[in-house]
Amino acid sequence: MKRISLIWVLGLLALVTAGFAEAYEKMVFGVVEKVTLLPENIVLSSKLDTGAKTSSLGAVDIKAVEENGEKWIEFTVKAKKDEFRLRKKLIGYARIKIRDVERIFGGFKKTYVSRPVVLMKVKLGDREALIKVNLTDRHHFNYPFLLGRDAIAALGGIVDPAKAFVVGKSKASSK
Repeated sequence: MKRISLIWVLGLLALVTAGFAEAYEKMVFGVVEKVTLLPENIVLSSKLDTGAKTSSLGAVDIKAVEENGEKWIEFTVKAKKDEFRLRKKLIGYARIKIRDVERIFGGFKKTYVSRPVVLMKVKLGDREALIKVNLTDRHHFNYPFLLGRDAIAALGGIVDPAKAFVVGKSKASSK
């Protein structure tokens, strides 16, 4: 009986230690951080939102184009001082639920909207990840980029909602 108890305690201790080690390796991000879009080196203030599964980038003049049988999305990203025209391969469309307040005051009749999704490489501090990003006009939001929980996890981070700009601007040129 003592042998079984000792094995059980050692197993439990191993699990607890592994959990602490995993949490220790996570980088703490603030609820707002500077994120860099790579390889373009576009730095954007970004809201980190664990309540949102997906990430959303503010884009305007969004156009679908086809070349050699492949579908691409061309769009403009507005940074603080400049605008950048980007072109990314379309990987699909996201079905995004429209919030009631947007539906009521924005005149939407549907409860869902379809947004194009592209892959983008992002950098936060010294962490980089290739993430799925849906494109939409975010001019009415405080931040042009929203990082959802899938992206936060891909970057190996956790969010402290009491902090902002914990990581600071990544080492890319500021735009």
